[in-house]
Amino acid sequence: MSDDTDVLDPATGRPRLLSRRCSTCVFHPGNRMHLEPGRLADLVEHNRRAGAGLTCHQTLNSAGTGAPNAWCRGFFDAYPDTLAFQLARSLLGGVTEVEPPEPHEP
Repeated sequence: MSDDTDVLDPATGRPRLLSRRCSTCVFHPGNRMHLEPGRLADLVEHNRRAGAGLTCHQTLNSAGTGAPNAWCRGFFDAYPDTLAFQLARSLLGGVTEVEPPEPHEP
């Protein structure tokens, strides 16, 4: 079983990336996720400093969508020079694009 940070597609060996932003992406204008002030800036700073991609919240196991983990399209588009993305391009031949999941309705 994978954890919430495992975005590798076992079929391709490449990281999964959403083909477009999910419906509640934190990179859409406004605050669709109702984040506390400064939370998005903290997420961006943390992941950029670590050289990591950002896993889409709708693909996390806790989201209940059943979708496999995938990188956030908004983060990828905003910060294409992030180390994880550079490594995916240079060492793995790119990413595997997947459709965003529908949000889970309880």
